[in-house]
Amino acid sequence: QPTPLWPVIAGLAFVCLGWISTQLDDPATRASYVWVASAVSISALYLAPFSRWPVYLIVLAAGSVTLNLIAQEPLFALVAFTANELISAAAAAWLLKRTISGGRLDTVERVLAFVFIGAFGGAVMSSFGGAGFISAVENREFWTEWRVKLVANCVGTLVVAPFLIT
Repeated sequence: QPTPLWPVIAGLAFVCLGWISTQLDDPATRASYVWVASAVSISALYLAPFSRWPVYLIVLAAGSVTLNLIAQEPLFALVAFTANELISAAAAAWLLKRTISGGRLDTVERVLAFVFIGAFGGAVMSSFGGAGFISAVENREFWTEWRVKLVANCVGTLVVAPFLIT
């Protein structure tokens, strides 16, 4: 049963799991090997009715801003990373809602749709944005960054989102 607290819980989960993910980063490159926060944003938006998305997006944006402030990211990076997280999660959740109705992963078709659309599709979208920004600003090789981000987002979403959705 949805309550007014669900968006706040999603925002807190995003910050907590995102912070845990940052503790697993490579200290030399700050590359994330697993990004669990993406599971929270995709799952929260997938489970929420469209009419509640503005509230969830605001709370998730606040969570992303909080994580970027903790990481002492400059303002332009904070805005870019937050926008990338929200756009890719919203796109993946919207596609999932159009493909899987009912919010359950109780059939093979729904699980496969979740894996390919929610986990892989969301990760591909997020990885293009994140790798594009990092390669432009920090002069890193795009495809190397893209692969690291793709794996981090896929693993984070595949490991955590099924527990949040079911």
